[in-house]
Amino acid sequence: MRSAERVKHSTVVRAADFELPAFKRHMAGMHCLDEKFKHRKAWELAFVAEAYYAHERAYVMHPRALGFGVGREPLTSWLANQGADVIASDYLGDDSIWKGSEQHAASVESLFDARIVSREVFDRRVRFENIDMRDLQGGMDSPILTGTQDFIWSCSSLEHLGSRAAGVKFFGESLDYLRSGGVAVHITELALGTEDENALESRDLSFYEVSDLWKFRGAAVLHGCELMPFDIKPGDTPEDEFVDTEPYYGGLSHLRLRVGPVITTSIALVAVREVAK
Repeated sequence: MRSAERVKHSTVVRAADFELPAFKRHMAGMHCLDEKFKHRKAWELAFVAEAYYAHERAYVMHPRALGFGVGREPLTSWLANQGADVIASDYLGDDSIWKGSEQHAASVESLFDARIVSREVFDRRVRFENIDMRDLQGGMDSPILTGTQDFIWSCSSLEHLGSRAAGVKFFGESLDYLRSGGVAVHITELALGTEDENALESRDLSFYEVSDLWKFRGAAVLHGCELMPFDIKPGDTPEDEFVDTEPYYGGLSHLRLRVGPVITTSIALVAVREVAK
């Protein structure tokens, strides 16, 4: 399947995606390409980047992009270098589970990557906002108008909101910020199996099951958008089927992993707002 077709589905990571020219180009552009080891985080970044182009968001006049829970991922610098005006957000509250970690963005400066974008372009196109994903209406220091964004993304963020229901709520509410023709990509955890059902949900980390995916579809419809068709059949190569275990990164790949009793992988949920007629 071509990369443009992959990102027009809500789908799981597969080893074959790493051989797609567009995905490899995006990984190289964000300095996360590893020819010898397939890591799901590199796939997440490449998927978001390819969705930005395949859904033609890069070709609108003065594209606007909004990222949630961006941490220190390179997508902010990458999107700015592609010509987007970017609002990158993270949560600075004392109850943030990431605060003080290397995966947390405390200011716009922590998002700048000189390997990807020039200082001048970054300063002109990027601004940082403190946004609590659990309360989009009341949790913004500087409110963002709904219906103004061409592209919205988050990578491995909505599963950290305290419950599966909170993640679905955020997913739906985030779509309100899309303008006509806009696209959202939210990447989260999909449980492939568990030895303890109670481990699927906790304050710090939740895992979605296949049965939960229809709740995301309902949330998209409720907020005037369409969730792209599901394509959740896992790959069948040895790299796809390998389950990485702690301390991680010592085996064939890092596409599936065991977190406690849960075996999980990445799923990208892609939603679009129909072009107004």
